[in-house]
Amino acid sequence: MRNGGGFILGIQTSPNEDGLTATLAKAALKGAEEAGARCELLDLRKMDIRACNAGDTGWGTCRTDGDCEIVDDFAQVRELLDESNGIVFASPVYFGDLSEVAKSFLDRLRRCEVGFRGRSRICGEPVIGITAAASSPLLLPSRLPRTSSGNGLLESLTSSGSCRPRM
Repeated sequence: MRNGGGFILGIQTSPNEDGLTATLAKAALKGAEEAGARCELLDLRKMDIRACNAGDTGWGTCRTDGDCEIVDDFAQVRELLDESNGIVFASPVYFGDLSEVAKSFLDRLRRCEVGFRGRSRICGEPVIGITAAASSPLLLPSRLPRTSSGNGLLESLTSSGSCRPRM
């Protein structure tokens, strides 16, 4: 992975396609492409991803089989996450928190990832999180530091925390 290649999935949750959050996500993926990765950017605001309904017991099929029972675009995103070798997740900051779309998606993902007997499909996968609180000319991609391979994304992909490796 450090030498390029692989598949990097970008997920952005900003309603502003040309705003700072989306621009930073695109810049990260551009750097990964320059370093040899295949990339795809999903705009969750344009997808049908509903909020968790938590079932009658607070859990649904996420607890028993690791998949969500709600029929929408969430399953498609999970398939792409399974295929990916790295993730770029970008959200604007509203009132000191992630966007509503990001929170809703991550709530469902968390339930499917940890609810199924603690076995995560994406645990240990490199992740970059991007948050943007306001537009600033100082943060434009043209002013981001660059390395010899793209913008350094593949060299800086990292994840932390304790979890079981992908199976």
